[in-house]
Amino acid sequence: LSERASLAPAEGAIAKIESFMDDQSPTRIFVDAGYSVVFDTEIRSVEVMPQEAIDHKLAWQRSMLIFKGDFLEDAINEINRYSTTQIVITDPSLRKIRVGGYFKSGETEAMLKAFESMFGLQITRVNDDLIHISKKEG
Repeated sequence: LSERASLAPAEGAIAKIESFMDDQSPTRIFVDAGYSVVFDTEIRSVEVMPQEAIDHKLAWQRSMLIFKGDFLEDAINEINRYSTTQIVITDPSLRKIRVGGYFKSGETEAMLKAFESMFGLQITRVNDDLIHISKKEG
């Protein structure tokens, strides 16, 4: 693996992860509901997860996107995962704005209107497949 991955089993689930390092025996770990593990080629951390955090991670199963103090750039990346229209933040200074809200997946326009009014953003539809986010002028 070239990137880190995380796993947080749903209630009642148990996951087995094996980590292989060069010429070493595999490290095995069992992860039960209520825990999260971060790994790449080796296991990086195992942490207890509060139920609220598990619900947040699994919101996509209910077609919901939940943002609680997430950076705007992370929220946009999550929105882009579920839309054929791609959203680009054109002003780098906006990427670290903290955003929050509960949104139905696929209701991109409603999410953008909320972000626009709450944070003074300019939402520009470039074409059917591309939206730019910038600072509102004036």
